[in-house]
Amino acid sequence: MTYSVTLTPQATRDVEDLTTEVRKSVYAVLRLLEDDPRPPGVQALRGELAGNYRLRVGNHRLGYSIDDQARVVDVWHVGDRKRFYERAKRRRR
Repeated sequence: MTYSVTLTPQATRDVEDLTTEVRKSVYAVLRLLEDDPRPPGVQALRGELAGNYRLRVGNHRLGYSIDDQARVVDVWHVGDRKRFYERAKRRRR
């Protein structure tokens, strides 16, 4: 029961802007999301971002949504923890 993981164009640019080491960690987590979109440590977001999830990758966060019927994980934001929520809110409007 695998899921297809997609990245929005903005999320793709986010990943490209990361250092090589962090980028490798993000890609490893993206591969894990194919098998389990709700791994240990995932947090359901609340408020304006309700219905989405975030996952820690070191000092960075992945923001994504899950469509269980279509079996798709759509990553819409990858960012540093300090500015993750303020930027995530702007992207999900």
